Order: sequence, then C-alpha cells, then structure tokens
Amino acid sequence: MLAAPRRLLLRRARDAFFARWGLLDWLRLLWCSFVLWYEFGSFHYALGSCRWPDRALPAVLTPTRTSVTCAPPPQSRKTPAHVLLIADPQVKDLSTSRRIGLSSFSQFLVDLTLKRHWHFASRMHPDVVVFLGDILASWRLIRSDEEYERNLQKFRRIFHLDPGVTSYYVPGNNDVGLNIESAVARQARQRFTSHFGPLNQKVVLRNHTLVMLDAAGLVEEDYLRAAKYIDYEHWSPIPNGPVEFMRSLTSGRSTRLWSLEVETYPSVLFTHIPLHRPDRASCGPHREQGTILRGVGPGYQNTLGKKTTTFLLHTLRPDIVFSADDKDYCDYVHVPPKLTDVGGHASDVSQAALSRNVREVTLKSFAPSPEIRYPGFQLLSLTTPSQPGLPTFADTPCFFPDYSAVYSRRYAPLFMVTILTLILLRL
Repeated sequence: MLAAPRRLLLRRARDAFFARWGLLDWLRLLWCSFVLWYEFGSFHYALGSCRWPDRALPAVLTPTRTSVTCAPPPQSRKTPAHVLLIADPQVKDLSTSRRIGLSSFSQFLVDLTLKRHWHFASRMHPDVVVFLGDILASWRLIRSDEEYERNLQKFRRIFHLDPGVTSYYVPGNNDVGLNIESAVARQARQRFTSHFGPLNQKVVLRNHTLVMLDAAGLVEEDYLRAAKYIDYEHWSPIPNGPVEFMRSLTSGRSTRLWSLEVETYPSVLFTHIPLHRPDRASCGPHREQGTILRGVGPGYQNTLGKKTTTFLLHTLRPDIVFSADDKDYCDYVHVPPKLTDVGGHASDVSQAALSRNVREVTLKSFAPSPEIRYPGFQLLSLTTPSQPGLPTFADTPCFFPDYSAVYSRRYAPLFMVTILTLILLRL
C-alpha cells in the first residue's frame, strides 16, 4: 500500500525538478554530452576492439627459477614483445611563424588531435615504439638549428614515452629530403642522426631481425645506379649507404643458401616509402579510397622502383614489410620474381627460399590528413620462434574516430545553434 504513494511522490519530485529546467539548462546538458562523447566516448568506442594480437601466436613456455630439487622446473608462458608502429606524425612548430588566423587555428587543431591520439595509443603500453618516417613536418620549413630544436622539443612533448619503452626512428623524405641539394641533404641527415639515431639500423627483438631502412637514400642511390645502366648485382654501393647496409645483412652467407642467423631469425622490414606494386593492385577492405599509384615529384616518390623492390625482396627475404608515406591503409602481398643463375636458369635452391610471398602493410597516418578520415596505428606482437611452421608474429590495425571533423561538423553547428537560441531568448 505504501509503494504507490512513494512512486507518486518520486514522480512529482522528478516533474518539479525538470519543470525548473529552462532552455539554457538543456543547452548546457547538450554541450556536456557532446564534449564527453567526442573527447572521450568516441575514442573508447572506436578503440574498444583494439587489442594486441597475442592470441594469434602460440604459447611459448620457458622454465622458471625454483629451489634446487630433482623435479623438472615448472613452465611459464613468455609474454610476446609488443611493438607500436606509428607513421607520419609530421609534427610542426609555428611558435615563430608570422602566420595567424585560420592557418594558426588549423595547426592548433592538428596538435590537439595528435595529443589526443597519443594519449589513447600510449595506453596500449608497448615495449617498443617504431616511428616510420615523416617525424617532423618538413625539412623545408626548418632553416636553422634553433628551429629544428623547437620542432624536436614539440615532438617530444607530444610523444612522451613511459620509462622503459624503447623507440626507433625510420627516416622519411620529409625528415632527410629526397633528391635535394647536396649541402642541404647533408645538413638534414646530420640533424636526423644526431637526434633520432642511424639512418639504417638492425635490431634483434625476440629473435626477430628488425631492419629499418633509409628509403629516401635508397631512391637516390637507385637514380645513380640507373643513370649508369648498372644492375644491382654489379653495382658498387655508396659507402655507408642503404645498398651497402642491405648487403651487410647477408654478408657471410652464400647467394643460394641461408645462413643460420637469417634462417633462424625471421626478418621484418620497415621502410618509409612503400614497395613497388601494380597500379591497380587492391589494398584490402581497410583502405578508405583508391590505391597506391606510382608517382614522382619534387621531394617525394610514391613507391620504390621495380628493380629496387626486387633487390630488397631477394637480398633481405623479409617475412613481412611495414611502410608509410601514403597516409591511407594498404595490405598487399608481393610475389617475388624468380631468381636465375648465371646460365639464365631458375635456381632451385634459391627459388625454394624465395618462393614464399611477402605481405606488406602500409600504415594509416597517425596525424590527421585531408586524404583520410580515420587515422590510425598498427600493433605488432613478436614471440620467440619455438617450432618450425608456427607463426612468430602477428599484427592488427587500430583506427581513431574522425576527431579532426568534430570541430567543423559537430561543435561549430552546435555553437551556431547556441548563439541563435540565446539571441531568440533575448528578443
């Protein structure tokens, strides 16, 4: 009997509460809902299924230390190494620029988006972070060491790494230039190596060889080689250049047989510029529009040359390739061409080693870009090889919401509605 009067009192209290709500109160509630959703909720929703692809890998058991007994040591599962891949952050500092107005506000939104993206990506708690080039916006915008230092400090403020997280940097054409004046190129490369590390480097992680390639330098060396009509087999590489670096990875092994290191350690190639492929090649369902087309212009090249791609696939024999620069996602499988011996016949031993196809993943841009709506990043899990034939790595893409459009397509219309409402209330 008391339940009905109690429900009646609650209903009257609710009606009285909302009766005191005016139009301004509803506008405040609407603004709070918009901000909470687009600043936090949309990211949690978009990244809700983003997980390290550890389940695609076999469990690796390692003995644990115990007291000295006659019993065999217990086994524990070894956690895979987690590698976060980021492409084209393109950080730009405009603190000394004279540009004001729309361009300055646009850069503010880009910086805000980068900070928001990194906030959520860093919550994946990676062991290693690899930046696949175009770390800073462009070498053309940096005219002195002081400006470079300001851009560098801004990059480090945005991409703050937790203690214990290792980072590696692959040079992009916006970092070191491509086919530019030699004096400017030397300066750009010196700045990169001083602050980000070697242009070409090899890292071993969980018994995987991670090869980070100076793709812009390789394109320039390819132009020199092609101008002299010399194939890669007879080309004398530039000292300390990318071709010499690639050959050094295979030094000490026969051209037909794998060495123990290359055979035991799966290799992962990181290159800023994607490898060559047919113009109409499909990029898979995650791409927003079009495909990767060949193209060359001042300071850029869309893909590596066909012969250069063959040289990389035959020399390194990577298990997977990760690239950047295109801004949009692309998942493509390369079929290496047959390798022939001196007599022009296919080499059976080499062909057996080269017969497997090579998958290449071109990452989404981490920074907002006019070419795409949904930026993203890639998760790569590596586990120590245990048995032949079992997978040792797995990767998966993660995509952000269209945050850069929130201000123009969500906040701006709501702001106009709010202004009109306030004007009408004062009439």
